[in-house]
Amino acid sequence: MEEFRKTFQIEDLKIEKIGSWIISLRPQQITLGSLVLSLNRKCPHLGEITEKEGKELSQAFKVLEELLEVSFKPNKINYLGLMMVDHQVHFHVIPRYDDLRTFKEMEFKDKDWPKPPVMSNVVNLTHDELTSIKEFMSL
Repeated sequence: MEEFRKTFQIEDLKIEKIGSWIISLRPQQITLGSLVLSLNRKCPHLGEITEKEGKELSQAFKVLEELLEVSFKPNKINYLGLMMVDHQVHFHVIPRYDDLRTFKEMEFKDKDWPKPPVMSNVVNLTHDELTSIKEFMSL
């Protein structure tokens, strides 16, 4: 669990906490505003979440969709629950755009639109740039 939190910089890039779920900015941006939605306890299998956590998950989806809509207005949002490397319940939340997005003079293009996102197509940003996006989305 600690390794997972460290890999995705969960605490440093946290935007919002909804019950047992944390919404954080993804350190490797696939598209502008890519997020990680993770359960805040050790849990390797989605089928092991509690009924309460399931209800909170629904709320977390609503909150993150509102955050993305207000911040960057994506055309679609893709949720990927891969858990191939990190054996912890979490979703990669990839906002999808049919055109260019600009944030603080940086341009972001969804290279894979309208196909599924390619997780290795990352935009490497500095810590300051990530923090700037996180703060913008936290407003």
